[in-house]
Amino acid sequence: MDIRIDPITQQPVILATSRVKRPHFGKSKPTHPPIDNKRTESSVNPFAPGNEHITGPEVWADSDNENRKSNDPDWKVRVIPNKYPIAKHHEVIIYSQHPRFDFPALSLKQATRIVKAFIARGKEMQKHGQPFLFCNHGVEAGASIEQPHAQVLAFPALPPAIKTEVDVLQKHYNLHGNCAYCQLIEHEEKVGKRLIWQNDSFILMTPEASGWPYAIALMPKIHQAAYTALKDRQVLDFTQALRIMISLYNHVLINPSYNFWVHSTKDSFYHWHLDMIPRLKIAGGVEVGAGIIVNDRISPEDAAKKFRLALKEIK
Repeated sequence: MDIRIDPITQQPVILATSRVKRPHFGKSKPTHPPIDNKRTESSVNPFAPGNEHITGPEVWADSDNENRKSNDPDWKVRVIPNKYPIAKHHEVIIYSQHPRFDFPALSLKQATRIVKAFIARGKEMQKHGQPFLFCNHGVEAGASIEQPHAQVLAFPALPPAIKTEVDVLQKHYNLHGNCAYCQLIEHEEKVGKRLIWQNDSFILMTPEASGWPYAIALMPKIHQAAYTALKDRQVLDFTQALRIMISLYNHVLINPSYNFWVHSTKDSFYHWHLDMIPRLKIAGGVEVGAGIIVNDRISPEDAAKKFRLALKEIK
């Protein structure tokens, strides 16, 4: 058993990859019945063009038609209020009019439009609280509608996971005058074992102490507190990085369900990042009861090696 400690959050993780060999008998895919009669299955896709009236009034859209009116079907990226919100301000960002094309399947131009929507709506959420951008892709990841989309909301205060990072990074900055994540990136570049890919602005790597097998972290190489501060060149580089992340999952893990989320704040000592995990496991008693995640599939180092090999085939 290999116990690893996250260098930032100090969260312990158990690496027990030998458990992948254990037998599995009598298992079936979990079913998720509606929580109430307001969230029942429907044959109508509310995100499809022509169904704009179903979603309610849009709050933002990208279109090539300068004369387009709100809720018209001539849109490229569309943002609508979430009908079942977690917070007072909670929106859905619909990637495109295609019912199944995820980020890598779309053109670079369309993918860039989506990233610009992430930034625009993140800036809006900053007016109302702590912005939180995330994506549930696939049933196992919590998606209730198949058409690819992301979500952004405003928490009234820092959620616990971000608050922990903020406290650690602030303490590190006060003691050492620099950013702990900047140091971590420099270390990972030197070591190289968990490094997957990088361009001028971003780095992809497998976190050393990740409890989720095949987890990937996307981080800006220069110190930056908020993703909403991305400039034009960084927008293109971020779009490229996110396309590669999802392509790696699709290639290595054969189109898995996945989640990604962004931790971002306005604090100058903070370093924003995007984390992505494939939903390959269900939390067990140790995770739920002890609060320690067990990675029982593959080490971060071996996962990075697989991803680097896959890059050659993807390109």
